[in-house]
Amino acid sequence: MTEAQEELLDYIVGDMKDDFEVNYNQDGSETIIFELTEDEMPMFINLMFSAINPEDREFDRNEMELTPELSAKYPLLAELKDLKVEPPELVDNLKLQYVKVALTADADQEVCNLEFAVIVNGDTVEGENHTLQVQGRFEGTQVNGTVVDTPDLEGATVIEIDKADFPCEDEWNCRPAK
Repeated sequence: MTEAQEELLDYIVGDMKDDFEVNYNQDGSETIIFELTEDEMPMFINLMFSAINPEDREFDRNEMELTPELSAKYPLLAELKDLKVEPPELVDNLKLQYVKVALTADADQEVCNLEFAVIVNGDTVEGENHTLQVQGRFEGTQVNGTVVDTPDLEGATVIEIDKADFPCEDEWNCRPAK
């Protein structure tokens, strides 16, 4: 980074640089934690967050039409048909209340774990207020090594999926044929 780039980054990050913590673990790994609570959240982050056009936040939700043929061919699809977990769509008064990211690198500086948590508050089109929390963890094992774990299929029911049953317009927009 040039000196000017570093100064710009310092200006943008501001006091958030104090929200980074490094923990040195007994196994030689290091965990870098970035955490912001609602009280620590810089105003510009919430301004940027609420300025995102609601149409840009929408995901393309394609409904899957489960035909009787597909249902008979793939019983699992019939079981999953009514399983729908759809969070409320927040469109107004968005506020980022909490952000946490933790990266753990082993002694060789290879990233092997990533944890994150985000809490967002806002209103739906109907004016109802909701708080959404998303959290996840990625744990890498045997970094720089690949181990193939082949399942034992003896006695299992195996159904081959025919790609022709699921034509795709593009790689992100796949759905069963109508």
